[in-house]
Amino acid sequence: MKQIHGGPVLDVVPSTGGFVFAAQQDSTEDGRAIVEYKTCDFVSRRLENITRNLYLLTKFGDLYERYADNPQQYLTSMTAFFPNGDLLLVEADGSVRRMTQEGCCVYERQFLYQGSAPAAVAIANGFVWASYSHPGAVLRYDTRTMREVFRYGGGSGAALLGAHGLWFEGDILFVCCKDSGRIVQINLRNFHMEDHHLFTEPVSVFMKVQATEIVWLESGIYKF
Repeated sequence: MKQIHGGPVLDVVPSTGGFVFAAQQDSTEDGRAIVEYKTCDFVSRRLENITRNLYLLTKFGDLYERYADNPQQYLTSMTAFFPNGDLLLVEADGSVRRMTQEGCCVYERQFLYQGSAPAAVAIANGFVWASYSHPGAVLRYDTRTMREVFRYGGGSGAALLGAHGLWFEGDILFVCCKDSGRIVQINLRNFHMEDHHLFTEPVSVFMKVQATEIVWLESGIYKF
């Protein structure tokens, strides 16, 4: 395992051929974070600084200018893209909007499970997916109605406690269980679950880029 970036990371967003991320570079005297933006490109094999707008473009698409003036919103919100290019935007309070590329709101909903907002969202296999850290569950939603159609976890067990980042590889779903430092993989055909990785610190994000595995741990971003 090799470290790509060490120190506090605020957000990681997959991109074509790699990922972009926001990290805390320093802080002001009154405690506000000074943020830097970087890209890790596995095609060019380069890690370099980028502008805030390029980070926003990767995360929000053509609607990025709408969110450029609100760091609290763009760093804490979650996004995913539908196959037709529509943007799924999920705020920290669980508010959900589907936006067209022209900026029209198709619908607005609330994603809450047992009073908690999602920790991560994804669009895969024709559904919208959301993880909920406590009590530890992954929910699947119909893309048209945004109604829950399936739930994995959320019972009395702790199999997905701290559920966070989601990653799909065909019918295999990877879930980061942040608090326990586990990444589990779930076969969506038979719902068999097994451990994929176990760390000694919290893990927030897992992804694969050109067969390279990337994880966002509390101490930084690493690759396998």
